Amino acid sequence: PSTWAFKIKQFPDGLIKKFEACFCVQGDRQKHGINYWETWSPVVQWSTIRTIMILAAKEKLVSTQCDITAAFVTAPIPKDEVVYVHQPRGFIKDPCYVLRLNSCLYGMKQSPRYFFGYLTKKLEKQGLIPSKHDPCLFLGNGLIVITYVDDILIYGRDQKEIDNLIEKLNEDSVHIRKEGTVEGYLGLNVVRDGNKTTLSQPGLIKRIVEGLGLSSNFLTPVSTPAEKATLPRDVDGEPATGCFNYPSIIGMLHYLNHTRPDCAFAIHQCARYTFEPKKSHEAAAKRI
Repeated sequence: PSTWAFKIKQFPDGLIKKFEACFCVQGDRQKHGINYWETWSPVVQWSTIRTIMILAAKEKLVSTQCDITAAFVTAPIPKDEVVYVHQPRGFIKDPCYVLRLNSCLYGMKQSPRYFFGYLTKKLEKQGLIPSKHDPCLFLGNGLIVITYVDDILIYGRDQKEIDNLIEKLNEDSVHIRKEGTVEGYLGLNVVRDGNKTTLSQPGLIKRIVEGLGLSSNFLTPVSTPAEKATLPRDVDGEPATGCFNYPSIIGMLHYLNHTRPDCAFAIHQCARYTFEPKKSHEAAAKRI
């Protein structure tokens, strides 16, 4: 079966990025060993992004964030793999017809894997070599490229070099749209003062404070989110009150690690109880 998916995409600071409508396969109806086999697809390590961010700040590199239009649809399905789907609602030509796919669709379990292989070949064709330490990091021709599903982050010393790469990829059937700087994509505020570069995430911090239901005056510093060195499991403690979305807040705090690595241990302690938080864990999240 097929379905339509509608989504409002947002920047990390909560601003609306774009509205999307996508024709998808109902992947939950696929059966392993019949409709799909391998599904792996690498995801860039956050340590890689942080390292490149630091390098870019020290070397004063320019950056561009790009979005690949209908990314998964560009990845071809191997000829020996046959996939049929129902026609999309609203575009039915004949009730007796079904569609045989030549390319992947969103929702298919194997789509991310096929797309990553397709994109890797296109980048290698442009002289970019994947890193042995992180396959989502590509280096070459004075450029640094990071792939994150259907987003591409490009760093270089000159904007013209980045634009040339984007033009060549567009000519090679990878339809790319520029969407600002990498810092804007990650919700970062970059301030340069001589040789000193400071990174901050004011928009994300504001969302976290509001999500916790705290006021901007709640700024009491603490050395740890728990009374002891580590946050206890608190088996017999009161269940969380649900006054805020605990998993969502922890996810945003993890993202805050880009600019506040000093909070990493405290966030890790709270993240241990994402699926069964107690009242004490909620209090610890607020103290971070």
